Amino acid sequence: MGKFRLSFLLTAAVLASGFLAMLPMAWMGAEALESSYRESAIRDMTSNAAVFSLAVGPVLGPGGNRDELLKIVRNARIGSQTRYTVISGDGKVLADSDE
Repeated sequence: MGKFRLSFLLTAAVLASGFLAMLPMAWMGAEALESSYRESAIRDMTSNAAVFSLAVGPVLGPGGNRDELLKIVRNARIGSQTRYTVISGDGKVLADSDE
């Protein structure tokens, strides 16, 4: 009976130490995935903003048409879960896709 108990304790100790050794690696892996996801999201938002600005830029000029701006913003929202908001330099909301 003593050999069985010793074998069980050694097996449990090896398994526990292996599990504890893997915890920091799992933690670092989760942080690396989160960082990668965040960087990807920032790149996507930046490229979306650049393309969106090309579409709304001409409408924002002098004599810009608010109805045309709203149409562009609402059309950009179709098929997307992204909310688009156009804000003037003084902080006034000019158009919002969820308006």
